[in-house]
Amino acid sequence: MSKQAIIDLINESEIEQAIAAMQKAMPGNNDIILQASRWNGLKKDIDKGLISSEFAMMSRNRIKSALLNMVEKLPDDVKIDVGGGGNGGGGQTGGPKVFISYNHKDKEHAHRVKAFFEEKNIPVLIDVEEMNAGEDIQSFINRCIKASSVTLSLVSTNSLLSGWVGMESILTLTGEGIADKQFIACSLESDFFDMGFMRKAIGTINEKIAKIDEEMKWRRENGVGIEDIQNEMTRNNELKSKLPSIIATLKNRLTIDISGDNFEAGMQRVFETVSK
Repeated sequence: MSKQAIIDLINESEIEQAIAAMQKAMPGNNDIILQASRWNGLKKDIDKGLISSEFAMMSRNRIKSALLNMVEKLPDDVKIDVGGGGNGGGGQTGGPKVFISYNHKDKEHAHRVKAFFEEKNIPVLIDVEEMNAGEDIQSFINRCIKASSVTLSLVSTNSLLSGWVGMESILTLTGEGIADKQFIACSLESDFFDMGFMRKAIGTINEKIAKIDEEMKWRRENGVGIEDIQNEMTRNNELKSKLPSIIATLKNRLTIDISGDNFEAGMQRVFETVSK
């Protein structure tokens, strides 16, 4: 691995792989050991829900900055042998990588799924660790879908009524048809299978649209811009239009139940699918 490859890993938030390579390039370096310890501590705090997503992002960016400063000390022509699996998360070259799509109201479920995959040594992309400071949400979603081999969508009423997650699902399902990308839906509840779900869902979306429309009218009457809410209106209108097709797709494909007591058995089925 080259110096530039390590820099690319850091910029792409592949922190564990970058640290593993740097430990081989500079064995016993106290600064790298310190950053590795900070990274492992940060991951544990995130998994336990002890810190906010904003603090997690700030801490991760400090670690990335420190690592980039250390990489600059390496010779430009350095070549690092990273074969043999390693122990810092950098041995999974060609294996599956999972992007977890979820609504923040379901974050406890998301971190439980993340922990399951990490126990199986499968790398995971998740927003609190991967999103760059100031990064546009849509750009983040696109980047994670491209960087992963599998997008695992945690399906709930929360996620289906989220404009961003709705758009994310559409992008993933489209990408699966044109590229070698895998989409797996895992249900946290079964409400969306009920006949009456669509009526309730569209009613909720219509309420959001009506509130935004009312705010837009007031702003126009008072000469105030609407740029900050225009995208929200567009997302909700697109979600309203495309939600029936999203639900139909979920009903027509295998959706794995990981709710409640079904978690372990359901996640084992997911693992077997991802590992094929």
